Amino acid sequence: MASHALSIDDFHTNTDDMRLEIFCLIWLDTNANATEIRDTEQRLRSIINHLKKFKDVEQCQKYIEERSQKDRLGMLVSGQFVREIVPVIHQLRQVISIYVYCFDKKRNEKWACKFAKVKAVVVELDELISRIKAEHKIQKMVEEPLSINIFTTSAGAGKSTTGLNGQFVFSQLLIDCLLRLKYTEEDKKELIRICKQQYEGNSDELSNLLEFLQDYSPNNVLWWYTRESFFYKTLNVALRTQDIHLIFLFRAYISDIHHQLKGHQAKNSLRVYRSQRISSDELSTLQQCCGQFISVNSFFSTSTDYQHALSFLNVPDGTNNLEPVLFEIDANPKVVTTKPFAEISAYSEFSDESEVLFMLGSIFRLKSVNHNSNDQVWVIKMTVCSENEHELKHVLTDMKKQLGSGETNLHKFGKLLWEMGKPDLAEKYFIRMIGQLPPNDLLLADLYQDLGKLASYAGDLDKSMEWRQKAIALKNPNALVGTVTIDQHTDYIHVFYEGQPIAGSPFKFHVDQVQTDYVTAYGSGLSHGVCNESCDFRIVTKDAGSGGLSVTVEGSSKAEIQCEDNKDGTCDVTYWPTAPGEYTIAVKFAGKHIVGSPFTAKITGSTLSSENRKRSQVMGGNQSEISLRVTEIDIHDLNATKRSPSGIEDICLLKKLANGSLGISFIPKEIGEHLVNVYRDGKNIENSPFRIHVDSSEIGDASKVKVSGRGLKEGYANQFNDFTVVTRDAGYGGLSLSIEGPSKADIECHDNEDGSCLVTYRPTEPGIYILNVKFADKHVSGSPFTVSVGG
Repeated sequence: MASHALSIDDFHTNTDDMRLEIFCLIWLDTNANATEIRDTEQRLRSIINHLKKFKDVEQCQKYIEERSQKDRLGMLVSGQFVREIVPVIHQLRQVISIYVYCFDKKRNEKWACKFAKVKAVVVELDELISRIKAEHKIQKMVEEPLSINIFTTSAGAGKSTTGLNGQFVFSQLLIDCLLRLKYTEEDKKELIRICKQQYEGNSDELSNLLEFLQDYSPNNVLWWYTRESFFYKTLNVALRTQDIHLIFLFRAYISDIHHQLKGHQAKNSLRVYRSQRISSDELSTLQQCCGQFISVNSFFSTSTDYQHALSFLNVPDGTNNLEPVLFEIDANPKVVTTKPFAEISAYSEFSDESEVLFMLGSIFRLKSVNHNSNDQVWVIKMTVCSENEHELKHVLTDMKKQLGSGETNLHKFGKLLWEMGKPDLAEKYFIRMIGQLPPNDLLLADLYQDLGKLASYAGDLDKSMEWRQKAIALKNPNALVGTVTIDQHTDYIHVFYEGQPIAGSPFKFHVDQVQTDYVTAYGSGLSHGVCNESCDFRIVTKDAGSGGLSVTVEGSSKAEIQCEDNKDGTCDVTYWPTAPGEYTIAVKFAGKHIVGSPFTAKITGSTLSSENRKRSQVMGGNQSEISLRVTEIDIHDLNATKRSPSGIEDICLLKKLANGSLGISFIPKEIGEHLVNVYRDGKNIENSPFRIHVDSSEIGDASKVKVSGRGLKEGYANQFNDFTVVTRDAGYGGLSLSIEGPSKADIECHDNEDGSCLVTYRPTEPGIYILNVKFADKHVSGSPFTVSVGG
């Protein structure tokens, strides 16, 4: 079973992006890589571990602009570059401070005074280090992004487990599961290995790490958490960024903090404060959620001293669109809650600070958001509340039943991640558990079965069959297991007994019935392309029986067609149009059009060679979520199929809705009555099959999708260009967005939660780009769009 064990690389792949701190210090200087400044580098890394050095202004600017707005960048720039770099990066949200290290202090101070983020112009190294260290202490308090979840009781808020309420509920369940998950020595070794890798070359932090390995105990966890070291930095960034695997590896220490807070739980009511800078959009969201519940995804540090908390906001920020806020929290220990809070000054490295620490996942009710004109700060008033308040109790109670009581395991943890919409992570933890179990453990069969379901949902039927065969072989070693291989004309079935083919296998059989509905085609060549370049798509005939296949392409020019039989029930089709225009692609099987045929492809002209063309794609859209009005404790024991009015039956996705009932999610493509069969162990559950009626208003209609914005016609390299897609009146359907051109262009879709989304893309080179917008597998009006990107 050792072959199933996962390494760190299975969870983290990009070492540069795998930073365990949100803060980064960028050093722009022609001498930044000189060997004589190693001591300076060590001193800087003792404050902010992640140090990036640049000698070239353009490369430095590009790196800064590509960082996420959730990153926090400080910049150290030499006098020779300050006038070139500061004006172009000063307004970026991710840049929080700039330090000028130069010879001519007077001249540079006079120029820099108009840039609020320039915190100091210094000549002496010791002064520079001192200023960066002092500023960073404040930045850690007010600049770290606040990660929260909101539970709203408004109508319709609980429809999706990936919406606001779903995130709120699952964040609570995740904490509950992790605190009851056994910690292993291998987990600890992996965490230490990650930290050593990240702090390589940082002698101060490696020394802290060695001290931690020698001296750590659960009783001094609060001292380690409040100490300025790798432990606090790494744990905090894992929680704030919701890095599931890092949180998983830290779970023993999270549990230790929980026990310490519980043991030192405050006995009297407290009023505490916390300062923060948040965006105007975040402030607006909080203003709209007064009366609702908020959970914090990290440990929440506060102070009983109002003026001390307020003092962190007195430093000018210099970033537009940021608001200073002060959280005012009333905490009553008599409120029944599983999330403790305690005054920890006596157990902290900073015993003179009146710090009150709230447990990860603490729940607050948001009372009001008002502006204090005297202190020029927004005051956000909240109260600690209980998990047993009526709006929350039934949701959390129902879902906690799935986890059971007592110690949990990686199987339950993986199932929770699966329900959270993270099937890839679920698969990795299932496989991780397989590597920890003896070869005859009965739990292996359940893990194999779930891995088979995950593979099936992902569309990898071969992998699904492999996992299911393992499950069957483990449960019943003498079971008959059949596998079918099909070519277009003759079918065979191979039957094995105890791993060996039985007499006469494989058996040849003939399929008389032709099912053209089972023939499908997919690929970019069915919707768009570029003249004088190959346009490709694939036809799948695996489940359709015997029949002749024909393909025709008609349009503005004669198009050469080439078909290649893959000998696996699929064939690849390539055609070469020589003129731009609209082309009709007819795909027939047994003399009848397949589903979707004839297809319409829009071919555009381009002078760019295909080998230099880069493509980016993002999928989105909306699905119909329907409650089946039944409650099932464990949906992972269930399978479901949906039969459409035309008789096509396919697998549909079962999910646990936020109200605790069982539901299905699918994109309706036919009007009429659909039958949903839900099975457990091959038998229908009670009340199955369920009847669902789909009317015409629910069918996705690409012609009703509206797109608008400058980004559909023109854009600029190395800038975010955008346009809006409105699907609210178009029914249910998948939204597909892709862009092709001289460079790979990062493309993102931001849901506005009003039936529209804002699409942004960022090409890195000028040229002509092809932008495709499809809804329910069809181009929206005007798509594909030809976009001219300038430099």
